[in-house]
Amino acid sequence: MRIGTLQWTTLTAALIGASTIGYSQDSKKEDKNSSTLEVKLQKPINKQENLKPVIPQNINVQAHTLPVKLEEMIADSDRIFSGICTKATKIDEIPGTKIRTEQFTFKAIEGIKGIDGKKEVDFKQFYPLVQGYEVGKKYILFLSPNSKSSGLTAPIGLEQGRFDVYKKDGKEDEYVVYKGVETKYKEFVKTVRSVIKNSEFEDSLKTKGAKGLIHASVPETDMFVFTAGNIFGEHYSLIPKNNDVKTKLQNTTRHQAVTIFGTVVDKGTLQKHILVTNIEPGEKWEPKVKFGYKDQGRIPELAKHLQGKKEIVASVHALLHGGEVLVVNYKGHNIPVYVEDPKWTKDLWSNDRLKLQIELQDHAKGPPHLYLRSEKKEVSPIRVLESMSALQGKEKKVEGALVWFPKSPGSDVQELWGIEDKDPVSGISRVYALFNLSDENELKKIDSVLRDAWNKKQDGFIRQSSSFYHPEIRISVEGTINQFFRNQRNPVIDVEAKNIKVLP
Repeated sequence: MRIGTLQWTTLTAALIGASTIGYSQDSKKEDKNSSTLEVKLQKPINKQENLKPVIPQNINVQAHTLPVKLEEMIADSDRIFSGICTKATKIDEIPGTKIRTEQFTFKAIEGIKGIDGKKEVDFKQFYPLVQGYEVGKKYILFLSPNSKSSGLTAPIGLEQGRFDVYKKDGKEDEYVVYKGVETKYKEFVKTVRSVIKNSEFEDSLKTKGAKGLIHASVPETDMFVFTAGNIFGEHYSLIPKNNDVKTKLQNTTRHQAVTIFGTVVDKGTLQKHILVTNIEPGEKWEPKVKFGYKDQGRIPELAKHLQGKKEIVASVHALLHGGEVLVVNYKGHNIPVYVEDPKWTKDLWSNDRLKLQIELQDHAKGPPHLYLRSEKKEVSPIRVLESMSALQGKEKKVEGALVWFPKSPGSDVQELWGIEDKDPVSGISRVYALFNLSDENELKKIDSVLRDAWNKKQDGFIRQSSSFYHPEIRISVEGTINQFFRNQRNPVIDVEAKNIKVLP
């Protein structure tokens, strides 16, 4: 069993075996879907490394390895906070019992759940059966609700809901020990907040609906992706529960506001999925343009097109969950790729051009997925044709179509100019954003040159997802490549206006 809200009148007997409470053989197995894996853990503690101290002697590591999941501790907690113990007072026995108690006062450092901005937190717990707290020391506590009869509380799962916060010699960072692993305090708190946020999101899905935006809607492949909140929110793949929901999803467009109802489902993957029971479409995102355009066509029946293929050339659209989920762009389609071994993807960057050995698995409910297949286990099924990391900081000359990005919802950038760099052999396109990163006046000159070229055409434009281009407006650009982070969607060419030429 696990201890949630404690039955205080029977606690004494239970505490006798506190070191084995909740322990079972099954609990030894690692739960890959548990949010505890989202903590950015530091390397496991190695006794041979002479860290002084790795863990203070008064911290009981074993107490933190008992098998209550983080989600369960959060759900059962009445109050979660970090704070410094400022007062510890032993008080009399509870009238009519032999139970002794101890009163504690904490200065709240970070309120995470249930303390409503309080600067101090007071509570009392059993003494000495529940471990107390040292005045002047910092802790993170997950406290059970107070007993209605005695007013007593204790950390969830006893020692599991108590985390000593400490520093190491010569280090500025604070640490806690979670499941026997030393973890930075800030990362642990961040993960706890993330789990709470996810729980609130799941509750919204089942009740009032979760609001957000459609990140991708590709009816040809039944790929639908929802972004919770705004464009910077977490992405969820959508699975329609019935044909009515499927039809509604097929009629949505990128950046359209929607309210989603359903449940988060476990498909045994790191990517989260929502089984959608209903969808309320909101306002569509339609950029205001003064030119005529048509949507760029896609490959019809993509699954049939890929059937039997053993190798494709594509570019990296996104890397998720530390590279364990790869999304590639193939002829305008974004396709999920199952990664069996993250060592194959650990060095990839968004926009890398790749040759992949693949096998198609068509899903009855959802888009087709590609699986990496290597004839030899020691040989990677991915060959990098052109690496963005190798281009970083290098001078590059590009000729291609001028691209215009209108303002996206939630973005501070009003609009953006780019250039399509299309590989003549593979046909893979990459779009660079055009900036001058150091001179705002130079950026205005760039905008003037490109806008003048753009405005010479009135129609014949083509819309590709959230950008537009005209096949007859071509430019030449020479500048320095900058991709500021690995998953950046569009790398930048840092350029001066004099190095941009509109081609005849």
